[in-house]
Amino acid sequence: MSVNMAMIVLTEHKGDSIIYLVPEFILDWVNQPYNSTQLHYSSYKEQLPVNVRDFFIESAQNSAFHEIEEIEDTVQVTIGSPENDRALQLVIADSFDFTSIVTAIKYAADNDFVIVDEFRGLCY
Repeated sequence: MSVNMAMIVLTEHKGDSIIYLVPEFILDWVNQPYNSTQLHYSSYKEQLPVNVRDFFIESAQNSAFHEIEEIEDTVQVTIGSPENDRALQLVIADSFDFTSIVTAIKYAADNDFVIVDEFRGLCY
């Protein structure tokens, strides 16, 4: 049985990209609109959904970040780029990152993952 995954591509200022394959619910979270009740503020701290925080904890334990003792339960989100701000949190999920789209697609095929959606953002 295949597993639905999303591809998140973050491009750095020199043109290099980091590609993440993540469960579809991560992309659903990334794509949430700016949701502060204080619309006159340019940013706010947003609570991580439990399933997203659990994914980050599990990912950190299986990655170069395995020594991290605690995962923040909030993320700073700005009014101009809330989706990108959330996507940048994926740096901790380095066990799911790739340096080329072809490699990510091959990994997905080899592991019975179906890439159902994508997000493109910037590392800055």
